[in-house]
Amino acid sequence: MKNLTNLIKIVGIIAIVAVISFSACEQPTGSEPTPPPTPPPPTSYTVSFNANGGTGSVPGEQKILAGESMYLPPKGNLENDGFDFGGWRTAPSGGGLYNSGASFTPSADTVFYAYWVPITIPLHTVTFNSNGGSSVPNQTVVSGNMAGRPENPERDGYAFDNWYSDSALTILYIFSTPVTGPLTLHAKWNAVYTVTFNSDGGNDVLSQIVVAGGTVDQPTNPTREGYIFEGWYRESDQGAKYVFATPVTGSFTLSARWEVKPPDTAVVTFNSNGGSHVEDRIVALGGTVSRPSNPTKEGYTFDNWYSNEGLTAVYNFSAPVTGDLTLYAKWNVITYTVRFNSNGGSTVPDQTVPFGGTASRPADPTRSGYVFDNWYVDSGLNTLYDFSELVTGNITIYAKWTVGAYTITFNSNGGTGVVSQALPNGSLLIQPALNNKDQVYECKFAGWYKESSLATPWNASDKVTGDITLFAKWRKYNLGETGPGGGIVYLEMPNGFWGYGNTRVCFYLEAAPFFYINVGIHKWANGTKNFSTSEGIGTGYQNTVDIINADGSGNAAYACYTYSTGYAGGWYLPNLQELVELAYKKDYFGSYFSGSYWSSTGTGGMSIIGQSWVVKASVSWERQSNSTQNHVHPIRAF
Repeated sequence: MKNLTNLIKIVGIIAIVAVISFSACEQPTGSEPTPPPTPPPPTSYTVSFNANGGTGSVPGEQKILAGESMYLPPKGNLENDGFDFGGWRTAPSGGGLYNSGASFTPSADTVFYAYWVPITIPLHTVTFNSNGGSSVPNQTVVSGNMAGRPENPERDGYAFDNWYSDSALTILYIFSTPVTGPLTLHAKWNAVYTVTFNSDGGNDVLSQIVVAGGTVDQPTNPTREGYIFEGWYRESDQGAKYVFATPVTGSFTLSARWEVKPPDTAVVTFNSNGGSHVEDRIVALGGTVSRPSNPTKEGYTFDNWYSNEGLTAVYNFSAPVTGDLTLYAKWNVITYTVRFNSNGGSTVPDQTVPFGGTASRPADPTRSGYVFDNWYVDSGLNTLYDFSELVTGNITIYAKWTVGAYTITFNSNGGTGVVSQALPNGSLLIQPALNNKDQVYECKFAGWYKESSLATPWNASDKVTGDITLFAKWRKYNLGETGPGGGIVYLEMPNGFWGYGNTRVCFYLEAAPFFYINVGIHKWANGTKNFSTSEGIGTGYQNTVDIINADGSGNAAYACYTYSTGYAGGWYLPNLQELVELAYKKDYFGSYFSGSYWSSTGTGGMSIIGQSWVVKASVSWERQSNSTQNHVHPIRAF
């Protein structure tokens, strides 16, 4: 076997061998390495983004090599009041429309403008079916908002009960319920009757409207000069005094009965002002009237008896009675506390509400990681609280929450775009993997980081607790690790080299793993055509294409060109320099054949009809006839 120096002596005209350049690893005996040429900068285009009236940060500018594609990013934190983000356009108004995540291949510097779509908020009509009562106007409600309780309708002979969501009037409608579609509410009515009071010479007593089955409120006794009120009577009761606890089943009249007042006496009448009834007292003139038991009134506390309707003069029960007298009850309304249990949300202040009043809906509380749903009557969160409901006691209402979603945005730092994700609070993130960056030295994806400084990695056990942007980290490939094509990386050149027919800047060579080499033993060529082959890292691909174009299939070049690991294409037969580098790194492959391997370098730069270079497993090389059967070891550049 002859070494390279001897071969140059034998074939002095083979100038190409003298300029073979090798990487910084061990060089063939007798040769001097020639640094690879610095490739010219490839053509690239700038792709930038414009908020187009929105606010927030636009995605970063990207440099894309000619012929390469990118994926358009999501909007990130861009917002525009009254508009939804609809994608990216190539002009402020009009132009091509691209969705986030769409592929785009620039042919010139390009500015993408955010496309804003006016928000069309669904509106729903709430219709009020008054069921024979007076008309109630419809309401137009924004989806998710609440209808307002209208003024109660009226209907002769009936009292309005409430609004119901079903025509059978079984489901009471709660006006704090969000409206999510067209809605018809139905009025429920109760029949009413009129009870008239005939005071028979006494002062007038107002009539009462009573719901069927209800009872008449006993009025304050009327007064009549010279008489004592004895009671109310109904003709149909056959002389019995009327019992005010009797359910009303129709309209009727109650008549007063009087007795002549004894001489030298006075009648003291107690007007309880809506409280429980207090019977009149007959008092001798000059005597005193005893204080009755305090009346009661729901929602109020009794204050005292006053001698005037204006309730400014407290009556002195030790004072002598000098004539007929009416005393008036004064009441103080009871106030109740409405407490808001926000169930882990922000604090909502209590409200103090008088009896018969209503609580005011407070501003919605907030809670990190959750969306407020509504207020509920029960701690089990089953029944909505109706803020139009009258408060008649202390009450606690409870906030209901639904798990919120946070947006995780991915900044690929020049890699392919990644669509943002929306995940519930406390979720684990499945981190998306990125393909290699193209035509850069630090091209291997090294994980997602929490800061743009790439200081803190996002770990598999980290949970999503808020909106966050993750940043991709990239690193160079290490020799001996698996490359993007499934091969073993055996050569790196930080300054880069031109590959694939001077169409792509590459920085690494990878070779098929030894245990995957199933391409057999082949001869170099079959034909009789001459052509030139090239040397230099990265030129083996063009050599391979030229050989196939000249000689067709059934040769060493074609076997490598059609090789596949299932990861990526672009495999080729290495030239002599690339093959020698591979032979020096044979330990990366576990074992190696002891025979010879074809390169894509023809002797003297001429190929098919002559001899071509082979490399031995012992890292020596020689020329052999192109019809000789030898091994091949496919490689690819990236």
